[in-house]
Amino acid sequence: MINYDIYQLKEDPTLHSIRFANTKFMNTHNIPIDAGNYDKVYSGAVDNESSAGKKPTDEVLESLYEKFNMRHPADFRGHSLSVSDVVVLHDNGVVTAHFCDSYGFAQIPEFIQPDAFINLDSSGIAVSGHYGTWHTLESHNIQGREFYLMESDEFGRDAANVIVDGTGKLVAEDVLTGFTPEIVQMITEEQQLAPHLTNLLQDEETHRRQTSELTAQNPAAEPGNQLETPAEKNYLKAAEEYQEENYNCIDGNMFTQNKLTPGDDTLVVDFLK
Repeated sequence: MINYDIYQLKEDPTLHSIRFANTKFMNTHNIPIDAGNYDKVYSGAVDNESSAGKKPTDEVLESLYEKFNMRHPADFRGHSLSVSDVVVLHDNGVVTAHFCDSYGFAQIPEFIQPDAFINLDSSGIAVSGHYGTWHTLESHNIQGREFYLMESDEFGRDAANVIVDGTGKLVAEDVLTGFTPEIVQMITEEQQLAPHLTNLLQDEETHRRQTSELTAQNPAAEPGNQLETPAEKNYLKAAEEYQEENYNCIDGNMFTQNKLTPGDDTLVVDFLK
C-alpha cells in the first residue's frame, strides 16, 4: 500500500494569483511552491500494483487524479484535483511530493524537505527533475556554503551525478568528474556567492595579535613602528605618492622633498637668475 495526502491552497485572497497556476507560471514569476500556503484536505491509501510499462508512482498519481475528479470519496471536502494541488506519497518510508501541473505531475522535493537537511550520510533523496532517489558521495565548501555530489540510488556509476545545495536544490547536473575547478567556478557564478569573510577576519585577528605582541615587547614603541594593516599601508602609499618629490623613493617613509613647499627649488631659481 502507498499512503497519500492531498494538499490544496488555503482560502486566502492573497493566494488568488497562484490558484490553479502551473509550474511555468510559478517559475516565470519566481514564485516558490511553499508548503505554508497549503492545507492538507485529505489522506488515504492505494495499492501499489502497477501495469506493465508504467512506474508505480505514475500509476498511483493517475489513479488519484481520476478518483478525485470522477469519484470523490464521501468524506472529501476539497475541490476536484486540479492544477496547483499537491499530492504527497508515502511509500515504504520514502516521501515524495508531486505538483499537479497542466499536464501530468511535477516532483517538488522542496515541498516536504526542510532547509539544510542534506549531509554526508543522506540517501533516498528526491532531486527535482531527476528520476528516483539519490545519496551523497562527497561535499565541497564553496565560499562558506556546502554543496553535495549525489549519485543515483538505482543506477550508481552508470548514471551521471548531480550536485545539490544543503536544502536539496539542484545546482548542477550531468556531472561526470565531481567538483572540478570549472564546476566550482560555475556554481560560484550561478549562485552569486560573495567572497567568504572568514579569511579576512582571520587576517585581521592575526594583525591585532602581532601588534599586541610587539607592543608588549617594546611598550615605548612609536605608533609608526607598529605593524600596519594592508589598508593602512595602502593609505600611506597614496599619501606618499602625492607628496614625494622623487617617485623612486616611495618606501613608506616620507623623508624626501615635499612637492607642496618650495624648499631647495627656490635656490635653483635664484641661481638661474
